[in-house]
Amino acid sequence: MHGAAAPDAAPAADPHAAAAALLRAVLAPDAPLATDPQSTLAAAITAAAPETWPLALKLVELEILDTKMEIESDVETHQDAFRSSFAECLDLTAQAQALVDAVDAASSLVDGPEGLLVSVESTNAEIRRVTAELRATAERQSLLNELAGIKQQLDLYDDHLLAGRYKESTLALLRLNKAIKNASLLDAESRKSLQDHCQTMQSGLEQTLDHAISSALSVTHSDLTVCITLLDSISFGTGVPDISTTSALASAAALGILQRLLKPFVYSLNKHLLVPLADAATSQQFVVVSNHPEHESGDATPTDKRVHKLVLAVHPSRRSSPMQEDLASDQLHADGACDELPTVVYGALARFLAGFLTNAKVPAAAAAPVLQAIGGTALARFEQATIDHSLVPRLPAKAVELQGYIDRFRPPCAEFVAELDRLGIASAADSALDAFFRDIEAHFGDRAAAVALAHARTLVTGTDFDTVTVGAAPAKPPTAFPPDPLLAFPRCSIRKVVLQLTQLLDELLGNSAQLGPRGAAALIRGVRDMVDFSRSSVVSVLHSPSPSLSNLPPHLAMVLHNDCMWLAHWCMLAGPRHSRSVLLSIESRGDDGSHSRPVLQFVDLSGPLTNLAKEVFRKQQRAQQANIDECFAEASGFDCLEPHRVDAVQRAFRQVIYQIRHIHKVYAAVLPARMTLAATGQLVGHACANITAGIQRLPDIGQDESATLAACIETLGSLRSLFVIDDRLGTVIVPPSPSSSPASTSPARADNAAEASHTQNGASGSGNSTDDVSMIAQFTDRHFAKCVTLGALLNWNLARIMEAFRAGDLRDFGVQELAKLIRALFSDTPLRERSLAEIARGHPMILPQ
Repeated sequence: MHGAAAPDAAPAADPHAAAAALLRAVLAPDAPLATDPQSTLAAAITAAAPETWPLALKLVELEILDTKMEIESDVETHQDAFRSSFAECLDLTAQAQALVDAVDAASSLVDGPEGLLVSVESTNAEIRRVTAELRATAERQSLLNELAGIKQQLDLYDDHLLAGRYKESTLALLRLNKAIKNASLLDAESRKSLQDHCQTMQSGLEQTLDHAISSALSVTHSDLTVCITLLDSISFGTGVPDISTTSALASAAALGILQRLLKPFVYSLNKHLLVPLADAATSQQFVVVSNHPEHESGDATPTDKRVHKLVLAVHPSRRSSPMQEDLASDQLHADGACDELPTVVYGALARFLAGFLTNAKVPAAAAAPVLQAIGGTALARFEQATIDHSLVPRLPAKAVELQGYIDRFRPPCAEFVAELDRLGIASAADSALDAFFRDIEAHFGDRAAAVALAHARTLVTGTDFDTVTVGAAPAKPPTAFPPDPLLAFPRCSIRKVVLQLTQLLDELLGNSAQLGPRGAAALIRGVRDMVDFSRSSVVSVLHSPSPSLSNLPPHLAMVLHNDCMWLAHWCMLAGPRHSRSVLLSIESRGDDGSHSRPVLQFVDLSGPLTNLAKEVFRKQQRAQQANIDECFAEASGFDCLEPHRVDAVQRAFRQVIYQIRHIHKVYAAVLPARMTLAATGQLVGHACANITAGIQRLPDIGQDESATLAACIETLGSLRSLFVIDDRLGTVIVPPSPSSSPASTSPARADNAAEASHTQNGASGSGNSTDDVSMIAQFTDRHFAKCVTLGALLNWNLARIMEAFRAGDLRDFGVQELAKLIRALFSDTPLRERSLAEIARGHPMILPQ
């Protein structure tokens, strides 16, 4: 058991293999030190068994010997090559030493006292000295050349100036300035001296040119004439040569001062001619008198200096007031005012200046600023003034006359623009005259609309309240189909100015049928503005604190109501009535864009006008209802126990009836028939509602008191005659005013059934011939019938009242109203309690038969 090997023991390692591994570890080229525990050699030694170490050592020694033998063999093999290389190195060393010696010898030749470097430096110094002398000589030569050029220009300037050649002297002066500026070799003092001298010469020349131009181009004026004078040349006196206007203009242009020297001439031209010619408020009219050259000596010899004059006569204009611009064109032509456009005078001025410059052969650079004096902004302002104050005021009042206007004024304006283009006179912008005639229809529409709006403002804001009857009478009743209010306006009274306004609106829309889209659109906008202005004028009256609408007489208030309704009616029908002719006219003129056609629609204006009319009506009705309330308030209630109270109540009833009849008469003269009945019905209903409420507030009503109140209510029956319409004329019949004293007696409260039946018939409006045709029940909203029934109840006994209650004749009264009335009329009895209990159960249900 002891001699048995352990089951986990490893087999014995091969000693040769272990020694070989140890040898490889030792011979590895990068073998680390064995002292490093992490090295591969240490790991190999540790892994090898001790008994393998001698064998591994022996192997190492053998390997060392083999390596030594290989090295010795290599040395013996390459020994000759090593010797030859060493010999070559020695030769190269000797050559290098010889080269160093040669360099040292050459360096001594260059750096020595007599060496090459010293010779080169002396030669360079000589070259620099000679170069400086040559440069100084060249600068002196250039300076002499510059001074010679300056002297030459000075001589030329003096020669030309003495000979009167101002243009050439100006050019010489410019060249002199340039030569001084470019003379870079002049010292500062000499340059400043020459520049001061040159500036002095230029100032003298500018003064000469200023005097020449201001003398050659001048504008003189008096109360009767405006004279533009142009001279060929200017004399300065003895010893100074004359200067021609051409030379003066060319010289000033060359110096760049022509615009400044022309300012006095341009200022005078604008002040005395161009501005008055374009001024809207001018009282002057210019006429060309003469445009011919003259000779100063009076002889027509070629050597004489010519004087060119354009003489314009000044006459007072026949247009004494700008307000006359609003007259029609035929009135202006009949008066003979302004037969010619101001373009005639402007064209004559342009031809005069251009002709002078052409004949004088003024260069284009000098002629352009002179022509620009009447071009640019001045021409643009003149064209716009011609349009505003000569062309626009002459626009015709009717569209059919527009073509004649174009044929008359467009050719001279086009010729004027073309002539200015030929003469080289340009405006600051595109020609306003061409643009005006391109958009002539739009201008016509704008002006026609503006004139119409001014006329409408005069009509609407005036103090003319005269009325005229318009509209048609309604169809005779009864009719199965009432007339359509959109097609027939009811007969009523409106102000004459409103009728004239709608006629003016129709005239504008008629003119729009002769125009294209832009002109028609302008007129349509004008129509809308006129309607809006008319509505705003009524609104201002309606909401003005003083005087307010309640302070207006009822007649004027309802006339305003009718005015608004008439305009609303016109707005509803204007579109369909005129749209076809306007749109057909636009299509016939080649309008290919449907979006550019004017929308002929005014229905949107009808609603606000209708609402405004209703507001006027409501405010006036509230004012009249307040008057009725004031009449009843003076009675201080309806109790009639005392004699003086009876008189107060009867007087209140008489005043209310009189007030309603008076207002009805006023309304009937102004409003349409059915509107009159509606307005009167509101007042009657309001009065009846006050009477019913006042009587129901009485806690106890005696027999005499009930008789008095019933008699007072019976007087309201006379108001039935107000609600009758004349079938033949379609107007409200205004009956004569009855006696102001109502019946003072009435039947007593009794059981007389016949009398009660008669009273009930009277309450229903079927007791006489007037009741048969009266339409009071249609316009009083049952207040009148309820009040009359209340008058009958005051005379009935309890049994009759209950009989009418069971029959459903008292449905206008509420259960509480009937109960309160019965308690006030009758004493407390079992019959009254049974009747009140029956009434408390509500009105009986009456089945229709």
